Amino acid sequence: GKPIPPYFRVCAFVPANIPICAGMLMAPPTTFNIVFWQWVNQSYNAGFNFANRNASSPMSNASIATAYTVATSLSIGIGLGMNRAVQGAKSISPTTRAVLLRCTPFAAVGFSNVANLLSMRSGELSSGIPVTDKSGKE
Repeated sequence: GKPIPPYFRVCAFVPANIPICAGMLMAPPTTFNIVFWQWVNQSYNAGFNFANRNASSPMSNASIATAYTVATSLSIGIGLGMNRAVQGAKSISPTTRAVLLRCTPFAAVGFSNVANLLSMRSGELSSGIPVTDKSGKE
């Protein structure tokens, strides 16, 4: 019954992600940039998933912190790991390496968004959500 903050509403998802995606794609793939942009992305996604959760399935602050930490760590780890792997792959051409380096943010985001969603919604997945009939009976 509480309003969702405007920047976490579904209609704001794409406009809010445009600068995040631009930052991930346009910033040079340095360690700082990878860590910063993956953290920004996962922070926004965690807030979005939390704001749009089913509030009838309560989550403890510890569960929320764990979900956020897991998704953010996974995102940063995949981003850094793939970046190092591509840079170290001497058997591929420089052009292919450059293309792969630009694609690593998407892989990190994809895997960690799934982890973020599953961990933020784990209570709903394991125990379900209340469903009511026309009279309001659960």
